[in-house]
Amino acid sequence: MAAAATVGSARAPHAKLWAACRGGDVEALAACLADPAIDPIVAGRALRTTAQYGQLSGVERLLAAFPAIPKDAVDQAFAVSCGCNHEHVVSYLLAHREVGAEGRKAALEEACAAGHLNIVRLLLGYTDPSCSESAAFCTAALHGRADVLALLLADGRAQADADHNRAVIGCANRGHLSVLELLLRCEDVDAAARGNSALILALRGGHEAVAVRLLAETRVRGLPCERGGWLSDAVDLASSEGCAAALDTLLRLPRPSGGLKCLNDSSSLWHAATEGHASIVRRLLDEPACDPDAQQNRALRLAVARGRCHVVHTLLRDPRVWRCVDDVPPSFASVPRFPWQDPPLAPSVRASAPVLLKQAAWERRAHVVMAVWRRRARAAPQPHQRVPARAGASPIDPRLGWNAAGSRIVAPIETPVIFDI
Repeated sequence: MAAAATVGSARAPHAKLWAACRGGDVEALAACLADPAIDPIVAGRALRTTAQYGQLSGVERLLAAFPAIPKDAVDQAFAVSCGCNHEHVVSYLLAHREVGAEGRKAALEEACAAGHLNIVRLLLGYTDPSCSESAAFCTAALHGRADVLALLLADGRAQADADHNRAVIGCANRGHLSVLELLLRCEDVDAAARGNSALILALRGGHEAVAVRLLAETRVRGLPCERGGWLSDAVDLASSEGCAAALDTLLRLPRPSGGLKCLNDSSSLWHAATEGHASIVRRLLDEPACDPDAQQNRALRLAVARGRCHVVHTLLRDPRVWRCVDDVPPSFASVPRFPWQDPPLAPSVRASAPVLLKQAAWERRAHVVMAVWRRRARAAPQPHQRVPARAGASPIDPRLGWNAAGSRIVAPIETPVIFDI
């Protein structure tokens, strides 16, 4: 009990000190500072708290009572007061204490990140904004502070293309269109820097307006690329994020001699089908290099697995999806063990209507079951109608639905069993 009382009495002056710093109670602060247990280290932390809450009288009392407060504590208090927009505390510290260069630099970055225009204007008289590769300029662009950025550009000392065009890449990544417009007016800014990183990051974040604005730049459109270069990545990301306008512009750009990797292997179509972007799927189906039947109708199977009914309808309208779809006996299909896995198929066997029906039923997607079943019913022959044998077909076991002559025995279509959702 005695030890607990000793600890409580040791902590009590500090608790009262923090309360006095936050509330600006000068008398309570003076009483706490009279305690010999308050050393310059504790006084430095109290100075930071007082500056954070904008208590100018508390800052004056602390600096008068403890002239030996560590310099890094003064720099921290100065930076935090700039970030909290306490201009009176900032002016007092600049006038009465020597703030180090690192403290002024950190304070300028804090003010630019928070967008405090008055603090930035005040600090420009004490700090060079081009220090540390124009870190304050890049911070303002990253946080979308267009007014602060305009002030720094008017000052003329900061470099807009510093750190390999970090400012334009950062604002494109965050989707700040107004900041991007300011930066693109600068002649030394390269919007296509680092392999069109600004465009790639804008598409990855789903910022379609920023991507379209970047594609309007000649330097971005004219950047050379290889088969799997930036253009392929941009088309892939635009398809995944549903950026239809950006995708349309990208598909009109000149392509490498070998074509685009994302179209040749249909990965863009798979991403659009997985995310449910039906308009993107329709646009990609217009590309001759994009094959919706690739890898056993994987685009259709992914749309079924995710329950993307609009994408399923869009794919079912394409005749390439149903190429040889009725040539696969239902016995080749098996229900997947987990809903997120593709249904296992025999090698060189495309996805068929029975596979899709089983997968959709496994996923409890009633609307997808009906879409696939209706499309199969429209494409199937009439009951007991003989389907002509394929060229070079070999006799198959009749138990799989084929006769010995190589023709398929079609049974009447029954109503499928649909799970209740």
